[in-house]
Amino acid sequence: MKIILFFLKYTLCFWVQFCTPLAAQQFSTEDQKQLDSLNAIVNNPASHDTSLANAYLGLSEILYVSNPDTMIPLCEKAKKFALKNLTNSSLSKEEKKAFRTALAGAFNNIGYIYNNQGDIAKALEYYHRSLKIQEEIGDKSGLGKCLIIIGFIYQTKGNILMALDYYNKGLAIMEEIGDKKGISETCWNIGNNFNNQGDIVHSLDFLYKSLKTQEKIGDKQGMAYSLISIANIYQVQKDFIQSLNYYHKSLKICEEIGDKQGIALISNNIGLIYSNQRELADALKFFHKSLKIQEEIGDKPGIGVSLINIGSIYEKQVETQNTDLQNKTNISLATEFFRKSMIMSNESNDRLWQSEALRWMSKIKLKADQLDSAELYAKQSMNIVKEFGYPEFTRNAAELISTISRKQALVSGIPLQKQVSLWQEALKMYELYIVNRDSVLNKETQKAAIRQQTKYEFEKEMLVKEQKEKEKKRQEQSAVSRRDKLQNSVIMLGLFVVFGIVFMMGRIRLSHRVVELLIFIPFLLLFEFILTLLDNTINMWTGGAPFYKLFINALLAMMIFPLHRFLESVFKKRLFKGERDIVCEDTNEGGNKTGMSLLMVICFWILVTGFRQPATSYQQSVTDSLLNELKIAQHDTAKLNVLIELVETIEDDKIWHQYNKQAMKLAQHISKNRNEKIRLKGKKGLAETLNNTGIIYHDQGNIAMALEYHLKSLKIQEEIGDKKAIAVGYNNLGFIYNELGDIVNALKYHHNSLKIREAIGDVYGIAQSLNNIGIIYKNQNDTAHAIEYYQRSLMAYEKINDKKGIAACLNNMGIIYDNKNDFISAMKYYHESLKIQEATGNKQGIAVCYHNLGEMYSNQSEISTIDSVRQRNILLSNEYFHKSLILSKEIDDRYWQCFALLGLTNLKLLVMQLDSAKLFGEMGLKIANELEIPAKIRDASYRLSNVYRMEAKTNSIPLQKQVSLWKAALKMYEVFIVNRDSVLNKETQKATIRQQTKYEFEKAMIVKEQEEREKKRQEAVVVDRRDKLQNSVIMIGLFVVFGIVFLLGRFQLPPNLVGLLVFIPFLLFFEFILTLFDSKIDVWTGGAPFYKLLINAGLAMVIFPMHRYLEGVFKRRLFKRT
Repeated sequence: MKIILFFLKYTLCFWVQFCTPLAAQQFSTEDQKQLDSLNAIVNNPASHDTSLANAYLGLSEILYVSNPDTMIPLCEKAKKFALKNLTNSSLSKEEKKAFRTALAGAFNNIGYIYNNQGDIAKALEYYHRSLKIQEEIGDKSGLGKCLIIIGFIYQTKGNILMALDYYNKGLAIMEEIGDKKGISETCWNIGNNFNNQGDIVHSLDFLYKSLKTQEKIGDKQGMAYSLISIANIYQVQKDFIQSLNYYHKSLKICEEIGDKQGIALISNNIGLIYSNQRELADALKFFHKSLKIQEEIGDKPGIGVSLINIGSIYEKQVETQNTDLQNKTNISLATEFFRKSMIMSNESNDRLWQSEALRWMSKIKLKADQLDSAELYAKQSMNIVKEFGYPEFTRNAAELISTISRKQALVSGIPLQKQVSLWQEALKMYELYIVNRDSVLNKETQKAAIRQQTKYEFEKEMLVKEQKEKEKKRQEQSAVSRRDKLQNSVIMLGLFVVFGIVFMMGRIRLSHRVVELLIFIPFLLLFEFILTLLDNTINMWTGGAPFYKLFINALLAMMIFPLHRFLESVFKKRLFKGERDIVCEDTNEGGNKTGMSLLMVICFWILVTGFRQPATSYQQSVTDSLLNELKIAQHDTAKLNVLIELVETIEDDKIWHQYNKQAMKLAQHISKNRNEKIRLKGKKGLAETLNNTGIIYHDQGNIAMALEYHLKSLKIQEEIGDKKAIAVGYNNLGFIYNELGDIVNALKYHHNSLKIREAIGDVYGIAQSLNNIGIIYKNQNDTAHAIEYYQRSLMAYEKINDKKGIAACLNNMGIIYDNKNDFISAMKYYHESLKIQEATGNKQGIAVCYHNLGEMYSNQSEISTIDSVRQRNILLSNEYFHKSLILSKEIDDRYWQCFALLGLTNLKLLVMQLDSAKLFGEMGLKIANELEIPAKIRDASYRLSNVYRMEAKTNSIPLQKQVSLWKAALKMYEVFIVNRDSVLNKETQKATIRQQTKYEFEKAMIVKEQEEREKKRQEAVVVDRRDKLQNSVIMIGLFVVFGIVFLLGRFQLPPNLVGLLVFIPFLLFFEFILTLFDSKIDVWTGGAPFYKLLINAGLAMVIFPMHRYLEGVFKRRLFKRT
């Protein structure tokens, strides 16, 4: 609470800029220049009234620093000029707005002064007048700030609803106008407002929003105070690691910007954390640092707090010092600091800190064994605390009074009646302490804090990851771009060299075939190089559609054809050394056959590779009688498989244990085989048998050995990568860790198991994991998540018709609804479960259902208002508890015996049969202690505490007996609290919530990724379908084109047109082949232009014989009439 009070004070400092742009400092050079300029305006008789109004307003804000009393008179002068001129009807719109803006500023500043003087009514009056003008002139920035100031005033008055209303209105305007700083500061104020109410859920939401905005705009002071606020929440929740982390971040910022108040506050709070952790030297260092700064800036309340905190260190050292002299010295020092703090709190009239000073004085008197003085100071402190009703202060005072009462009750010579009163007081105050302690450390509050922190961490982690991935992609793209530019430059130079070499080869006599090849390849490479350069642009225009890409390629080919025709003639003349260009060259029969064969092969290859569909095959094996198979099995691996199947099938523990031993021995032998496949089968069998051995040890109650064997099994399963078996291993380890109370690992392994089972579609395994996770949440009292997981588990079990699983889920659902007092739903689930348990003959399951029905009727009898209904419920409850006890004894199940005994204890207490209640309760506690089950020790001790206090209140009990009973009641209540806290351990809860949040976040990311993958897959299917269709059309089109060219042989055509008709189809045909293999070429080459061109050249070499053959055929056909 120390910290929260500090925040109320610093909230005002944080928002001073919204009230008036003042700063607590002497005039700077800039301020002095401004003062001179404003005074010149005021003293100039020719100054316009708008200038005068604004000048007086500006002077009020600057002179306030040295003389606050000047603010109102100067603002009144500004107000006077504004009001005088606003009555003038001849003013222009702009002049009216200027005067009204000045008037709003004057009202705002006067409101600020009245607020500082504590005259809240007048402050609100002036702020509302300012607000009205800002609404009328449409000054959204001023309007937003004014709304937030009014919200803050209502907050200081304790009118939380009005404060929130104004804050939210102000925030909406800030978001509308995009004022990031205003948004962050408003969120900060709202967050602290919720924190003071104890609403941590909304508090953290707004504080993290504030922090994120401040980080974006680089507002260091804002970041510092947001970090302090978040640290404060974690400190109150006793999450000291997180709290220190945030405090140190904030302290670093405050030291950078020279914020003394912030440094003092953080130093004080860090000192408190070190004090709680018994690191007293570090605590004292930070407290003195805080005190020194507070004395420098004259912060009396802060000085009082630091004096208490320093005194508390000396008070704690009384316990740790060895000699009487050292103890006396520490007591003396502590007393002196507490006395000074009491004086300081009286001077500043701070009632709450008076109570704290009194409480610490009581504590030091208790250490000095001055019990009467200790009691006096403690009760004075409690009386003041009652005025405020703050849980943290009430908790501290109640704990102290309970401790003092116990010590007083143990003093020899105290009358029995006084002893009874003191033990009653001790128990009463201890219960009050627990109630307020739990209020401060509220479970929902902790959940909110942890969820928000986890969410913030995950979001920040994902943001960093995305930024890294973007930077990595940018660097990769940059590297690819550099590579492509370099390779394109090399290719261009290479093409010039190739054309040069071809031209130079005119000096050598070459065969016609070689000449054709030398002309064909360079031009094809040139065309491909041009297409490579334009590849991205073409893809952008066409969307990758083959038809449109081929169409653009055809247009490019037509554009390049004249150049090709000209250069081809030049090269041919050069290479043929003046001979006539032979258009129709005779080719030998072998050449014809080679070309035609190659054409048929390529066409067939295109049809097969381009349009084939994948095929799948299925295998299925059926196992007959296992025992017969074991007899006839020849090989060790076959025997092992049958033995493992027998272990899974047989229910009798003694029999399957023996088969498991045989299987393990055989698996160890097989796992040493030289053959890798056989060795793998042996390892799989060994992992299964180790897992089964873990189950055997667990059933025997040897948890340590069970854990050892399950871990051994999991290690082997992970080595061989058997996902289903790994999931089973994770599940079993989760179960073991849950029993050990290690919820961190329990949830981790169960969620890991669930992920694998969801991935492989193991419905039974999914149901099992969901049920196990539900049990953990139920034990942590997180009913919302428990119901969610039980319902999902039930649906999975019903899907595969697993009776045992369905019964367990129904029973678990019944418990949840029973705890929520929804008895109709609970009864329905319990009876459905019982019906299945009876049908399957599961005696333990029947005993559990009997017990749960007994609990349900007992719960109903507690809230029944009709006597006949209440009596009926008591009888039914008694009947079911006794049935459960008898059946549990019959099957020697001590765990459920304990449950039944404690149920009967509660029932007998309800009907005031105290002797029977005590008998059953003590029997139940004995079994719970023997079994070392914290949850049952908790239940037994709580019920016995109630039995003892009820018995102590009986009139006929002697005083000595009453003293013993009250003492026993307190002792049992303390045992109850210790075991309750053990079961609901804070670290356990934190781990549970963190694991759940992490699972939900990861699952959301997986779902998102799956959706994106599915979207891409569907898009790929559509594109693939489109490409196949277009490729089919293109192929048919090419056949048609070649057919038309062939048929054109009936007509007499000019040579240039003949050249074009031969050139274009072959180029398109070559491009079509490249399009079909485009994706594979990209994979092979990594998109590198050089390698792509190299593969294209290779394909050109392969296709050249066919091209030459068909070119000869078409030319003979087309030139036959020439």
